[in-house]
Amino acid sequence: MTPGSAIHLTISSDPAALSVVRAVAARSASMADLTLDEIDDVCIAIDEAALQLIGAGADTVRISIDASTGRLTAKLSAVGTIGDAPETPDAEVGRLILSALVDELVFGADSVAFVKRGVTV
Repeated sequence: MTPGSAIHLTISSDPAALSVVRAVAARSASMADLTLDEIDDVCIAIDEAALQLIGAGADTVRISIDASTGRLTAKLSAVGTIGDAPETPDAEVGRLILSALVDELVFGADSVAFVKRGVTV
């Protein structure tokens, strides 16, 4: 994988699949020359974003990760329709965690997208 390459994954709603997503996100963040702390932030953020969609009822989640030097962009989308599940306290906490970890964050009706930028010296 080279910087600027996009990776696409599709996972079931089984939380056990998140370990693979975190591993791919960590490698992508490493290729983007993010620091170890930033890589950890990306792993936690991608985990929380996927759990947001799974918690809302997604059976399958499509994930796109694009890494370039000093920047990682991730978009997670529910495949199919998500029901009108009520907002839970866990979902609210997850959104707060996400907003603290990433530089840009967008929630859609059936998607979550974020950008993590590396520290510039």
